[in-house]
Amino acid sequence: MAEDRNGFWLLAAGALLFAAAFLIAYQWLKLGETEALDPPVLLGLCTIVFGLPYAAREVLARRTNWLLVGLLILVIPLFHFAAAYVFTYVSTQVQEAAAQAAEAAAMAADPADMMQPAAEGATTSKMLIGLAAGLAGALPLLLAGLLSRLRAPGTRPWLVLAGLLALSWWGGMGVRLTNIEDPYDLVVTVFLPWQVLLAFFLSHLLRASPPKAAATP
Repeated sequence: MAEDRNGFWLLAAGALLFAAAFLIAYQWLKLGETEALDPPVLLGLCTIVFGLPYAAREVLARRTNWLLVGLLILVIPLFHFAAAYVFTYVSTQVQEAAAQAAEAAAMAADPADMMQPAAEGATTSKMLIGLAAGLAGALPLLLAGLLSRLRAPGTRPWLVLAGLLALSWWGGMGVRLTNIEDPYDLVVTVFLPWQVLLAFFLSHLLRASPPKAAATP
C-alpha cells in the first residue's frame, strides 16, 4: 500500500488554509447577517485552497498529472459544494418538520410529554444530516480508487471503503456534537478534522507523480 508522506502534509496544510479562508470570507461577507453569497458556494470555492499546495507541487516539481490536478482543484470542491448543499437542504427539511412537530405539540393537551422525544429526535436528525453530507464530500475517494491514472499501485478496495465510512462517521458525529449555527464551532469540530482525515486517505490512494528530473522509464 503506497503512501505519499509529503503529500499528506501538503494536504493537511491545505486543510488549515481552507479553515482560515472560510472563516475570513465568512466574516468579510457577513454571511450570518446578509445573503451576499450562498454558504455552499463559499464552501466549494474555499475548498479549492485545500488542494492548492499539493497541486502546486504537482505542477512545479513533478511530471504533471493534470487529471490529478483537476481532481484536487475542481472535483473535490464540486463534491464539497454538493455536500454543503445536501447539508443545507436536509437541515431545512428537518427544521420544517421540527416546527410542525412543535406546533402539533403546542396544540396537545400536555405538550411537556412530547418534549423529551423531540430533543432526542433532533439529535438523531443532526447526526443523519452529518452522515449524508460526510458521505457526499468523501465520494472523490471512490473516483481516485477507480481511475488507474489516479490510483497508487497496490491500492486495495478496502481502503476506499474505509475512507468512505470514516469520513461519513466523522461528518455525523461532528455535526451531532457541534453548534452548526456557529461557523467557528463548525470549522474546528467538523470541517478541519474531516479534511485532515481526507488528506490521510488521499495520501494513501493517490499516485504520486515522479519528479521532473527523474529518468523516463
